[in-house]
Amino acid sequence: MAKDPSPVERQFPITRRDVKTVALMLILFPLSWLVPERHWRGLCGLLTRLIGRRARREVAALADTVADTFDGLSHDDAVGLVQRWRANGAEGRLQYFREYRPGGWRSRIEVRGLDHVEAARTQGQGVILWVVYQVFASLVVKKGLSQAGLAVHHVSSPAHGLSNTWLGLRYLNRIITRIEDRYLAERIPYHQGRPAKAVSAMQRRLRDRLVLSITAGTGRRSTVALPVVGGRLNLPISLGPLKLAQRTGAVLLPCYIDRADDGTFTVHITPPLDLEAADDPVEAAAAALRELSDRLTPVIEAQPTIWNFWRRGRDLLDGGGSGV
Repeated sequence: MAKDPSPVERQFPITRRDVKTVALMLILFPLSWLVPERHWRGLCGLLTRLIGRRARREVAALADTVADTFDGLSHDDAVGLVQRWRANGAEGRLQYFREYRPGGWRSRIEVRGLDHVEAARTQGQGVILWVVYQVFASLVVKKGLSQAGLAVHHVSSPAHGLSNTWLGLRYLNRIITRIEDRYLAERIPYHQGRPAKAVSAMQRRLRDRLVLSITAGTGRRSTVALPVVGGRLNLPISLGPLKLAQRTGAVLLPCYIDRADDGTFTVHITPPLDLEAADDPVEAAAAALRELSDRLTPVIEAQPTIWNFWRRGRDLLDGGGSGV
């Protein structure tokens, strides 16, 4: 749940980043319709290398962060990893734009762990899917769960999409959310500065034993630094979903994706975090976060190029918010 964009909207109707976003969209949109999907990875890799020549400092800085994270990784290999991560971001945009073409994006998505959802609802509990902040996940998780027959009520900031400026809120973000909404039962708008309405809606859905999805790692308030990969990375994680689960008795299920070599995505709904590991709610929350860290570390190490947190650069190494 991103920061309430209203102040930004008033100050910055359009930014240079908006111009770059529109320019890139004008390139990617026709390519998404014309280029066969099997060639997307190669195409995006080529585009990223061409664009990367004009962003060498940014790529080099991110590569330093990556090299400091993984033992034995050379700087050249880290640069390649960053380029692949950037290419994945472009490919994710192709998926959205292809959805506008008749027939849509021919996705191959498997879902594992639906039994955890059904078990919770059978016991009369609501469900919170705590979706990790990954490249591809915004569309893949929603589409995969919808195809699996799961009605999901997604909590989302108005700034979600392409921009948090006036242009983004008014026009650009709808390009993204219009596609996502095809696969949702409901989108619950969450305004950081005035959350009461959204919180009330979330609590009602959970009382009705429905399924909420909330993206982890995009909040600004009540954020902690979650150490992963042996403590070398500190991921900013909002405590909102965890506190909501504690207050309502809902089950909190971390959710992430991975991608096979043949392009098939798998949505993993993992077992519920134990929110009763200690009598004290704060201690129980800390224990749950440590459990989350243990689950995420091998996933990050296996596929580092599909994680969105790299954009935070050196902040990942220094931490953010209070520690777990």
